[in-house]
Amino acid sequence: MGSDEQGEQGAQVEQAEQALRAAADTGDAEAMYGLARLLMERRETFDEAEVWCRLAADQQHVEAMYGYAQILHARGELPGAETWFRRAAEQGHAEATHHVPLLLQERGELAEAETWFQRAAEGGDPRAMYNLGVLLRDGGKGDASESWFRRAADAGHVDAMFNLGAALFERGDHALAESWLQRAADHGDADAAANLAVVRQARSASGG
Repeated sequence: MGSDEQGEQGAQVEQAEQALRAAADTGDAEAMYGLARLLMERRETFDEAEVWCRLAADQQHVEAMYGYAQILHARGELPGAETWFRRAAEQGHAEATHHVPLLLQERGELAEAETWFQRAAEGGDPRAMYNLGVLLRDGGKGDASESWFRRAADAGHVDAMFNLGAALFERGDHALAESWLQRAADHGDADAAANLAVVRQARSASGG
């Protein structure tokens, strides 16, 4: 890029910032969040970016709520991050709905984590389906966990493919276990590839 083009681009960014500031100063939440995002790209203006993001979040701007939660989470301020993830989730933000149960799970509140994972999973999030499967499996609910692993695997979640294959192998369905492990291996899962030989040996030994 030539110096003229760089100068023109810089002028455009400056004009955009001025326009966003003017709108943000009037209380426009969308402009506040837009300004926050623009400022976040400059390391030296991150503190100001956080202020604008928080102001937009206070005005119920859902993406700003989620963005502010991410900022707090990155700083290790987990109670505050959870508060804002919850607020965004209550407004239907899918990523926030995924983060809430992860925080709950980290501090051992498994019953509420399960409720949140269920909510996100029923909303169609394959990651939540997988995490719900893991939570149920670890809680001794094998049949229910397998169902969620299957739904996540059908949606293309590779770890779910591996876990579904492992669950099927455990209950003796070696042919189907091999099928799912092969799918996971085809997507680059090294553990699945390593376990395929064991499954095939078991199939051979059982004649099926």
